[in-house]
Amino acid sequence: MKLFTIFVVCICPTVPLMGQDATADATSAPPLEVTQIDGFGLTLRNSSALPIRGWVLRVDFFDPVSHKSRGQSNPSSLFVPYDGQPARLLYPGQSIDERLRGLPQSSAGIAATFAVDVDFVVFQDGSSWGPKELKESYDLAGMVRGIDLVAQHNSCVFAQDLR
Repeated sequence: MKLFTIFVVCICPTVPLMGQDATADATSAPPLEVTQIDGFGLTLRNSSALPIRGWVLRVDFFDPVSHKSRGQSNPSSLFVPYDGQPARLLYPGQSIDERLRGLPQSSAGIAATFAVDVDFVVFQDGSSWGPKELKESYDLAGMVRGIDLVAQHNSCVFAQDLR
């Protein structure tokens, strides 16, 4: 009995991946509007024309008495496919509410005040926006790229199984 090695090359349509050329101008208005609600809550609204997959925020905390910095938090969110279902998206005009956790307290025991900036946004088509100044923004971009590569690979394997 002879054994043969068979190599299969899969050519699939490419999934858009983020790259330098896919990044929108970070000096324009953020595609994600952030407004504060009820003390520690945020409403995030997609003000762009594209569905949003994920984002990274920069939250700076301040002592309400002395106005000195009390730290920084960089929360991020990414909608991912789950159990064979496509990822949820934040569509244009759509809003989502989020709560800040782990707020530092002032020296007087009063909860800190905070300011929020959008550091990075990734869209459904793989393009992105933001100054991308935080490590978390690069982490999120890497996760998106990895998810897209796995999805591309799985679609190739699935296409092979159908033959």
